[in-house]
Amino acid sequence: MATAHSKYYGLGIIGSQSSGKSTLLNSLFDTTFQMMNQEENFQQTTVGIWMAILQNQNVLVFDVEGSDSGERADAGQVSTV
Repeated sequence: MATAHSKYYGLGIIGSQSSGKSTLLNSLFDTTFQMMNQEENFQQTTVGIWMAILQNQNVLVFDVEGSDSGERADAGQVSTV
């Protein structure tokens, strides 16, 4: 069990929209991030950043919205660095 002084490690995945980021994380870490249903329509699934905690390993797993998200660009919320 984690205590207030436990160290946590973060692991994230970043990439293009619909490139399989959520699927990869679910396969590797047995997480339950929402994945695209190809039988429905092809649209954005992950919005923003989602996190799962691997309790016994003190690991935080982050699933990040696609880096080229068209939905985010349409909303005018994309910033360039």
